[in-house]
Formats: sequence, C-alpha cells, structure tokens
Amino acid sequence: MKKDEKYKKRLAELKPLIFSLQSAIELFGRDQAKKLARFAFEKYAHDRFVKPYLDIPADRRWAAFRGNLLHNADDIEYSIEKSDDNMVKVKYRRCLFYEIFRDFGLEDFVPIYCQTDYTTASGISPDIEFSRTRSIAGGAAYCDHCWTYRRR
Repeated sequence: MKKDEKYKKRLAELKPLIFSLQSAIELFGRDQAKKLARFAFEKYAHDRFVKPYLDIPADRRWAAFRGNLLHNADDIEYSIEKSDDNMVKVKYRRCLFYEIFRDFGLEDFVPIYCQTDYTTASGISPDIEFSRTRSIAGGAAYCDHCWTYRRR
C-alpha cells in the first residue's frame, strides 16, 4: 500500500465505508453490496463535495466551485487543461479513491462512485453540467473531467 500523507488521510476517511462494504459483501454478496454502495457513495459525495457549497448563495456557487478547482490544482493529482469564466476542464492523473479501493480488492466498486460526479455537480448548482470521456477506474491512464456553467 502507498504510504504518502494524502493517501493516509483519505484512507482514514474511507475506512468506515470500506469496512461496511466488506461486511455487506460477506452478508449479502457482491452484487447486493454494490446496490448498497450506490446509496453510500451518494451520501459520501454529497457530504464531501456538495455540503460545503450549500451555505453559499446559489448565484455565487459556480464562482466558489471554480475557484476551488483552480486553486487546488497541483499537477500531481490534477492539472487544469482549460478554463474560462464558464468552464473548467481538468485532467486527473491520480485517483486516491481508486487506489485505496483497489488496495482493498474493491476496485470494481469505483465506477459506481464515479457516477456521483454527475449528481455532485448538479447538487452544487443545477447550472453546473459535468462530463467525462475517460476514467482511471475504467482503465484509462487519467480521468478527464469538465464542468460547464450554463445559467438557466
């Protein structure tokens, strides 16, 4: 297992979820555990990615979200490929969620988690559209995420 600080921090955050899914696999089988994972991942993604924006007025959420994406790019985990006032395109070179789940033999659960990217974007604001054409969990070398702001 990897031992860098980002990995350790995220692992500590994900351990309860991982242990719950392992228990669900033992009790109900992998297919049923994946159904449970859909709900657990939605809750996890909402709490981690949507909740921080809910106290921000709706008309300012895109600017805050966009600013966080731009500010946190580090060229190791992800880099900004393109951005303007209404769009941010990112290339993720590292997915800690995938690494950790793979290390626990749960990598087949990660594509379920990846689906939360769509609901997370719309949860932050219905004016944010998310798209992706490749993912690490799907076997690609990187994930390409694009968020577009379309005021409705």
